[in-house]
Amino acid sequence: MNPGMNRRLLVVARRFWPLSDESCHRLMAWASVLRDSGIHVTVLTGRWHNTWPAESKLREIDVIRLLPAPKNAWNESLFLRNVGLWISQHRMDFDVIYVDESGTLLQQVANKNHTNLIPVIGRFAGFFPLTALDDRIIPAHLSHVFSMKPASTAQATEACRLATRIVVPNAHSERQLRASGLEPNRIVRIEDVAWNPIERTEEGRKNAYRALKQINSDFRVPLETPLLVYIGPLRDDLPSRSFIRAATQLLEQDRKFRIWMIGLGPGVRALHELVRDASCHHDILFQSPLDSIEDIIQIADGLLCLPSNGGWEYYAEQAMSSGLPVLSALDNESKASLPRDLQDLMSAEPTVDGYLAMLCSWLSEYSRWVDIAKKNRQLRIAENQIQSSVDAWLRLLKI
Repeated sequence: MNPGMNRRLLVVARRFWPLSDESCHRLMAWASVLRDSGIHVTVLTGRWHNTWPAESKLREIDVIRLLPAPKNAWNESLFLRNVGLWISQHRMDFDVIYVDESGTLLQQVANKNHTNLIPVIGRFAGFFPLTALDDRIIPAHLSHVFSMKPASTAQATEACRLATRIVVPNAHSERQLRASGLEPNRIVRIEDVAWNPIERTEEGRKNAYRALKQINSDFRVPLETPLLVYIGPLRDDLPSRSFIRAATQLLEQDRKFRIWMIGLGPGVRALHELVRDASCHHDILFQSPLDSIEDIIQIADGLLCLPSNGGWEYYAEQAMSSGLPVLSALDNESKASLPRDLQDLMSAEPTVDGYLAMLCSWLSEYSRWVDIAKKNRQLRIAENQIQSSVDAWLRLLKI
């Protein structure tokens, strides 16, 4: 008998398909794996466009969208209220509720379940939204790099105390919760994994190239030209500007490579102006998000993660599990969670000089980067990380 058979799970998240950011891609892949394991999954989320249906199905997953979407502070309060009303009316239709955050949304859901009839599970990943208007995420342990600080952990940890269990994806997040005084037996460590790792092949690369060209002619790039891809929100912050300056310096020196910056955000115009001022707009292209990152993983020669904008929540794991090199600037604590050979490739600081050194290494020693990426992929396969995480989730959902 399938271990998850007949278990009814409600997933509550602000954002879900057809939105195409990192958390949405992670949630879609995770929910699909649980559905394949016999869990009946329903997603309760925001209705980010009036033309979107209030109810639909995605890969046999029921999706329910509530108005208004939490786009600003006023809509945020209405959205939370409507989530609470929906939970009050429908909570007995489910065996477990999972909330994909540890902030006000978890607090609202847990409060509406104050009789504790239904277990409520939250997620604490050490990332905090700055405001309801700004969905940027910053790792708490990297906050010293940026001019704006992430929200205090107080609200997040207070919400965690209301939940039955809290899932943490890494050791840093677990230490934060333990330090806040949350009982250790309520913290469950389940690593984020690439739920659908991609096998990169030459044929897959050519097919991805043809598919992307049909979507947008700007995706035309010679297959022999090194291609670095960034996927995520675009911010006009110091790490993003430092990376653009480093890349344009190399391009001005006639180094041959291309960069795709795939995403939306308030920094698009400012970053694009930096590129245009350096006359590098033919080599550094800005694109809107895609529904799937599979073609990107196939065609890219490297994935860039900018520290202020995420990337390590899901995209980096997807890349590493697929044998694609990852370029990022990480502090010593973050590097420590990676294999030693990967640590040596990462820049220590998100500065122009740091990115210059890393880009030069990627371009001149690419075979070394690929060898390390392939070795890392094989390590993940040998450890059977996906099945281990699936089993951990199925055990947790039996609470």
